[in-house]
Amino acid sequence: MSTDTATARAMALPEILSEVFAILHGQEDFFSLATAARANSLWFACATDILWSQVKGDAITSIANIADSRRQLYASKVEGITFDGNKRDMPTTDFRDLRFNKIKSIDFNVYWLPQGSAQLIKPYIQPSLESFVFYGEDFVDEILLQLHSTCHRLQVLLIDNTEMDFRTPKLTGETLFRLISQTRTLRDLSLCCGGLSDELFCCVSGLENLSALSWCDDLTPELLSRTITQNPDHFLSLDSFSMPYALSSISVSYIATMLPNLTKIRLGFGEDEYDMLTPLSTIENLTQLECAFHCNASFSAPQVLSLKALGKLTKLSIGFGMSCERLDMTSPFGDAEFHEMISALPGLQYLQMDFKCDLTAAALLSLSACPKLDHFSMRRGLRCDLRSLLAQAGEEPLHPHLGTLYLARISTDSTNYTPISARDLACQIIRYFPKLGDFDVEDCDRRDGRVVDEFWNVVAH
Repeated sequence: MSTDTATARAMALPEILSEVFAILHGQEDFFSLATAARANSLWFACATDILWSQVKGDAITSIANIADSRRQLYASKVEGITFDGNKRDMPTTDFRDLRFNKIKSIDFNVYWLPQGSAQLIKPYIQPSLESFVFYGEDFVDEILLQLHSTCHRLQVLLIDNTEMDFRTPKLTGETLFRLISQTRTLRDLSLCCGGLSDELFCCVSGLENLSALSWCDDLTPELLSRTITQNPDHFLSLDSFSMPYALSSISVSYIATMLPNLTKIRLGFGEDEYDMLTPLSTIENLTQLECAFHCNASFSAPQVLSLKALGKLTKLSIGFGMSCERLDMTSPFGDAEFHEMISALPGLQYLQMDFKCDLTAAALLSLSACPKLDHFSMRRGLRCDLRSLLAQAGEEPLHPHLGTLYLARISTDSTNYTPISARDLACQIIRYFPKLGDFDVEDCDRRDGRVVDEFWNVVAH
């Protein structure tokens, strides 16, 4: 190629090369990137900057196969390291002699790996680090101390020791408190580990830049009331709050009072002694509300209906915690209440209400009030004769954008599907829900199972 053409001059500009190579990287065309790196010194610099910017799995250990004199060249290009916990991909080399001086993010999962695996993180804890994410039991005070002394730009901190025996914690509250209280740049904090305390929560409430918090220790009414009283400027910037484990139901009203400007909240409950839904309905800016129950629970119809006040919701989920599917959750919630609630939430994109209630096929017709709805799940609450409903439908789709539909039952005791009628109903489902890509029935007997099977057969062909 002539070096005097417009194309040649453009391809000699690092800014343009970087944009082109970034597209290849986004397409995961690593072969073309590696080939481009061999063209000349300029292309090598631009291509390897992108190839080595985000490193996954054991790719970082390939530096060990490079000549000693060139290792630092590649280490200086690394901006992010991700290790997802696959033992086969575990980094095994300790690069204490290298400086990863551009690194901004570390994401390590070392659950189920040999003791001492966490020590491999140390060389990557550099002053440039902004995000530190760690899943695993093998987390020690030593790493916290290194973060405290080194990383003064830290914005994201996640520590998950949920598999750990907290009776013998490997990190102490004192060290965790020292790190968090003196890291004023934090904006996203998630702590599911030992060392949590009331004092630490009060400290966290004063972090003026914090926009997202996940906390995995019980928050008593006394602690929440004290936080409100002692720190009038509590959680100034908080936008998202998560407490996915067993929060006391009595604490919900205090959380709603303390955090009235939240847009996202995710809570897990271990009991249902007090009304939880009505206090949550007062957080008027919520766009996402998720409640997971680790216990039997029941709601009155007015409690569920109170959620209609949250007119900005795009996601509403009321379901069970992990491994809690055998528990019972009930509400005398009927078609009229459902229609009233759903009509007040036109922006919903995701709706999951997996409790037993009194809904019929009419609830499916009410979904037209939410034109953006993509996911609808009522695995226990919606039992209907779907064939009769669709037989009475008009020519237009019932919901042109729905992508996921999970129901409790789609037949009555008198329904009897033949292979032909089951396939016809499956075709009708696809006709009236043309974007449907995921369909299932929870209480699936032989009749409903035949329809579900035919649905997937039709979709596959």
